Amino acid sequence: MLIIISIAIFYTYSSHNYFEASFDSSRTISNTTTLNNGGTSPSIADTVSLNESSRRSPKDTPIISPVSDGDNFTITEAGIDSNHDLYVTACRSSQLTEEQTAYFYFNASNSSNEESTLIVGTFEEEEDCITRNPLSSPAEMDLPSNTTYLLEVVAFPVLTSNEYPSNSEVSNALTDHTSNYYSTNISIPTPVEIMEVSMESDYTAFTVSICDQNASELETFEVTFTTNNNKTETTEVTLSPSQRCANAIIETDQFRILTPYHSDTLTVEVAGAIAAFDYEIIPDLALSNLTIGDNNATVIVCAIGTDGMELTEIHFDVPDKLTEVIGVTVPEHNTCETFNVSFDETEFALLESGDVLYARITYPGMYEAVDDIINNNVYVSY
Repeated sequence: MLIIISIAIFYTYSSHNYFEASFDSSRTISNTTTLNNGGTSPSIADTVSLNESSRRSPKDTPIISPVSDGDNFTITEAGIDSNHDLYVTACRSSQLTEEQTAYFYFNASNSSNEESTLIVGTFEEEEDCITRNPLSSPAEMDLPSNTTYLLEVVAFPVLTSNEYPSNSEVSNALTDHTSNYYSTNISIPTPVEIMEVSMESDYTAFTVSICDQNASELETFEVTFTTNNNKTETTEVTLSPSQRCANAIIETDQFRILTPYHSDTLTVEVAGAIAAFDYEIIPDLALSNLTIGDNNATVIVCAIGTDGMELTEIHFDVPDKLTEVIGVTVPEHNTCETFNVSFDETEFALLESGDVLYARITYPGMYEAVDDIINNNVYVSY
């Protein structure tokens, strides 16, 4: 009793007569398929049947240089392209100028998985080299991201319209490398890329820009943030064909890192993509809104990256004429406070005469603030 297992073969009749069939490890095809142009495809008598014992690990198989066999095609390159798709580039003798068709058999294997696919590529007249991609992406071929495979590609010339590479031809090519054979180790990339990691200037949040330029459907990814002390937080980001880039944002309060001059490395992971971001909390104080009232002056002090317990001084000066200093407690991180100083009648008279009053503050223990956010100096005239 003959058992026939049918496989759907996608065939498009175009200028490149492009064809692809995907095989599992024990599939036999002896069916004739009607094409969309009214013709029929040739029957595939058999395909390669590979078992666990015949799988080759990338570590066990050497990289083989391209070879040429008579009028067969030479595979010059194969691997993963910038769109994260498999590809093959093949050339033929420049003496061959007529239209010519080749089968390219892709086999990706490692110690735990093996997948294969077959495509057809056509050299047009006067065309010396062609590059082709399988119609199935690595994901559609069940090749998961962040895995390494030995990719083997074999080219077979099509001598007649009814000829497909046989089981023995493919087996011999993969084993003996006597035909047009090319092999290389490939790593299946994650479709998601971490484009940038940044920290808000006021240290309130980390922002991660994440993209999937090949997004074909709405998908939500978990984003993991980890500091060197193994403090971990997670959030989510959703990408889609209409929004292939998005930001994942997480507040820094959850990490308890807002200590002056604290430095660390933040590691971000999403869908196998990893990025590291070095940061440092640099405290700073800024003055604003210096005003003069009746025998006094007020100024607003804003702080970032501070504990809120540090002591410092605010200097009020009319150069070479007046100096007043008041001691203050630094405001807490990302807050502002108003401070004032009183003048006697003589000092206030200087301000009334039009002299300019300057105010200055620095983070304690430093001659100047390291990284001014607004301005550590302000001035005003009455």
